[in-house]
Amino acid sequence: MHASNINLLNEEFGKGIYVPAEDDVIWHTPYGVTFMTPADINENSKVKYDLDSMYSFKYDTSIEFPFIHNMDCHGHIYMEELSDVITQLKTNPTKLRSKPNSIIELEQITGIKAHRIDGFFGTWQIYCDNYSMFNNPFNCKTGYANSENNFELYINKLQKTFEYISVDKIKALLLTHKLIK
Repeated sequence: MHASNINLLNEEFGKGIYVPAEDDVIWHTPYGVTFMTPADINENSKVKYDLDSMYSFKYDTSIEFPFIHNMDCHGHIYMEELSDVITQLKTNPTKLRSKPNSIIELEQITGIKAHRIDGFFGTWQIYCDNYSMFNNPFNCKTGYANSENNFELYINKLQKTFEYISVDKIKALLLTHKLIK
């Protein structure tokens, strides 16, 4: 699996660049993200990849992200998810840069600006003292949401998590519990 992903990254974005100071091989993409995997130089001066189950990613400065852009990485993605993420980015090159319509609608309903979650690829979150919700536009293994149109919602006063729920269900729950007007 790891070797096929390395080949996929090399085919899509050119041969990875070894960065000795980081002990990483990196691939810059045109989609607003750089992928990285740990590597070393072996005794024959060849790059030797660690057979880790995850890749790191770092958003480019073109991506709206509330955390420090000069961090080493912004999160991780499982190797088995990488090819699907690249396919989605090739199909919709602005997907990572754009807020899904569901997030825009929830910002309007709640009056709260969404932001990216540190650690979870492409994920948007809306939170306040009363609740927290996030989606998962790239269908990565990040909780109980698997698209840009369903969410994981936690309501503090209920101490309950609602999984894989739609915008309409979120709106109904927030209205029922008087968390929005």
